[in-house]
Amino acid sequence: MLSKNTQSSQCSVCQQLFSCGFDDAKKGCWCNRLPLVMAVDGLTGCLCSDCLVTAVSKRINKLLATKSHPELLEIAKDYATDTWLEKIDYTIENGKYVMSAWHHLKRGGCCNNDCRHCPFTA
Repeated sequence: MLSKNTQSSQCSVCQQLFSCGFDDAKKGCWCNRLPLVMAVDGLTGCLCSDCLVTAVSKRINKLLATKSHPELLEIAKDYATDTWLEKIDYTIENGKYVMSAWHHLKRGGCCNNDCRHCPFTA
């Protein structure tokens, strides 16, 4: 059952219905409970969680392809958090976490574990 502040919304990308709203006026909508993630330009309306993650991932990939390493470090530090988002900070392959270049940039340095997506290797 939806709370009195929660409503059914339609994703502006995939058109699927999803629950949008908030249970507590101080916490806001469920999407505001996600760790701070990259803003996505050009989208209007609410997005379901899958479309939001996809849009953020595309935005990050564009930054990775177009910005210098120092610029990426500067951008990423504003998004550093202890919470990891699947498909943004990591994927799971054969039961193991594979950290993304974005995750490493948010960490701010190399962990010297020879990570597959390490942006700090030459």
